[in-house]
Amino acid sequence: DERSAREMIRNSGYIPVKVYLDDDEKPLLKQAKTEKVYLSLKEKRLFTTSLQSMISSGIPVVEAFAIMESNLGKSKLRRIAGDIKEKIINGYTFTQALESYENTFGEVYVKLCRAGEMSGELDVVLDRLSQLMKKQALITEKIISASVYPVIIVIMLFGLLGLFGAKVFP
Repeated sequence: DERSAREMIRNSGYIPVKVYLDDDEKPLLKQAKTEKVYLSLKEKRLFTTSLQSMISSGIPVVEAFAIMESNLGKSKLRRIAGDIKEKIINGYTFTQALESYENTFGEVYVKLCRAGEMSGELDVVLDRLSQLMKKQALITEKIISASVYPVIIVIMLFGLLGLFGAKVFP
């Protein structure tokens, strides 16, 4: 069975990544889709930047998620980091574990992480994702700040129309 196969692999000094049935080559580990956890862009960037800095400094992925689980103050991020860490310990690859949070991080994020993991350049991909999120935040901030002035003008216009309607026209 799955548990004894993983135990035999661990006793041999290896870390199991995937456990397959011998006859039909399907992974025994099933992906369970989790509910959508909403993370703001700032929280996603914190998660990505933290993971990128630890991986680029040579810390193994499981240890990086253990550190993130213990240091992240937000309960949502802590729960996600702990869940991904447990899945990796149980034999999932990083991107297989991340796929259960595809609704949270987005399909592009997960697919880019998969490409980075397969090419051995996960730290570079995470750095680029972090830069992309930073640019997204700046664009959103510019759009909001550019929208403030017209909103104030429209509110003042309606206020003046109300004033004229109540005092000047009657």
